[in-house]
Amino acid sequence: MLDLSRRNTVRLMVAAVFLLALAGLLPNYSDSTAIEVVMPSGSGSSSSSGSSSSRPATGASGSTSRPSVVDGDKPSSGHHDAPAAVVDPASQPDPRFDKLAFAFHSGKDVVDARFPLQHRTFLRAVRNYVLVGDANIPNVAGTGVSMVDVVHGTYEAALAALDAAKNKTSTATVSATPPPKSNPVSVDQAADVDGVVKLAKRRIEDTDGWKNDAHKFLPAVRTVYEKFPDAEWFMIGDDDVYVYVDNLLQGVSRLNANEIHYIGSGNLFVGCDGVEKFGEGPVFAHGGSGIIMSRGAVLKALTKLDTCIVKYHGCWAGDIRVALCMRDVGITITNPLGGLNQVVPNSEQYTYPTDPCHRPITFHHLKAPHFDRLYKAEQRARSLVPPALWDSVTPTANPYLYHTLGNATKPSKARVGKVRVELSARTSPHYAPVRIADVWAEFIEANQHGEKVEAVGVARPGGQFLEFGIDPLTNLAACRERCLGDERCRAWELDVANKRCRLMDEVHHTETNDRGMFLSGIVTGRYECFARDL
Repeated sequence: MLDLSRRNTVRLMVAAVFLLALAGLLPNYSDSTAIEVVMPSGSGSSSSSGSSSSRPATGASGSTSRPSVVDGDKPSSGHHDAPAAVVDPASQPDPRFDKLAFAFHSGKDVVDARFPLQHRTFLRAVRNYVLVGDANIPNVAGTGVSMVDVVHGTYEAALAALDAAKNKTSTATVSATPPPKSNPVSVDQAADVDGVVKLAKRRIEDTDGWKNDAHKFLPAVRTVYEKFPDAEWFMIGDDDVYVYVDNLLQGVSRLNANEIHYIGSGNLFVGCDGVEKFGEGPVFAHGGSGIIMSRGAVLKALTKLDTCIVKYHGCWAGDIRVALCMRDVGITITNPLGGLNQVVPNSEQYTYPTDPCHRPITFHHLKAPHFDRLYKAEQRARSLVPPALWDSVTPTANPYLYHTLGNATKPSKARVGKVRVELSARTSPHYAPVRIADVWAEFIEANQHGEKVEAVGVARPGGQFLEFGIDPLTNLAACRERCLGDERCRAWELDVANKRCRLMDEVHHTETNDRGMFLSGIVTGRYECFARDL
């Protein structure tokens, strides 16, 4: 009777599946590879299935485990291989980010002060990263991460590799003595009409680390790829850059990592490769705010990397060397992502986007307080995610929210080709879809209540939608009150000398103005993203 009961149960299940298929209630897979969604524990949701033609993400180590890591416990590369005791989940890397690999460059004079800021904030979520510089330094500032010297001996090794391969050409044949390096003395940059920055010179810091900085970029490409060959996307950045990793992953998930993508904030240069006028050379991705490369671009660049290390050894900037090398292999810059910022969020050079829902990816030239505020913006963004949104996500529409668990543990004919994925973002303490409004809240509105007058002598130019005359002697507060009464108004400026009030629906930076007396302010709570998604 028991066997008969089981047979009847199986027959009923088969019949039910058949009827559901006729009714069109079963998923229609467009691909031979099915996706089995495994919900993380505690999510309260059931499993679902879908289809995908994307390449499964295995992570650099080929492992999907999530070992716990505490400060001082990381191997020298920053790659968490060994499982450890269960600790605070926030100290564990997020397996979704295994598609990404990072190389951050620093110098022996500054690494102890700078790298720990990255290590204790956004890098807590990342498994795949390496720290490169001008010296081999173990256990930098007690982080457990070592800095790898990619400066000394690199030129000689590249030259030897070219000799060994008998691949010398007119552009690669040089003496064993490196060519002299150009001698920049100061910063000289200005935004061009198309948003590309013209960069002629750079500031020289009195440190060997900065003077050697140009030599770190090209070797970093090889170092990060060799350490994490299974990653799909590679980023090179400074030791004073903050990365919103979730926003980066969300951005690149729209692209094919096997295609050619060299992404960054565009700049023009002079002073390398014989370039004397802006625009004669290739547009280069600004290294401080992050150079992002697909696996396809990295593999192509590696075919000429030794040649480029030798050929461009005298160029004064490492990010320019990368662009020249990319040009030599037929790759030019694009920036389909946006959000790669070369300055601090409260810098006079930074203008907040019109759309408060914009997703920033990086900010550069940061100090310790900036790292703390940007990290708090992650916490704010996480707390504002509407819970109901999780009910509508799928692996095909939102691949950046999932990580791959691998093939079925017990493969059978019915499960061949099935990929198991987990909606890990839902329970990850690192999930943070940061909007620029979150950054604004931490840098501009923090510790403010209501509306704030900035200062006398401070103007807020740009973004105005209304201007009108006013007599500041008889009604000084009228400009401010007019802004408070108009929901469109986010900032105001009172030009006392010319008796003009200007209302802005964009929030631009302030500037000290000695041409007259100014009052200006913002209205808090109006620069907010009210249409958040995952």
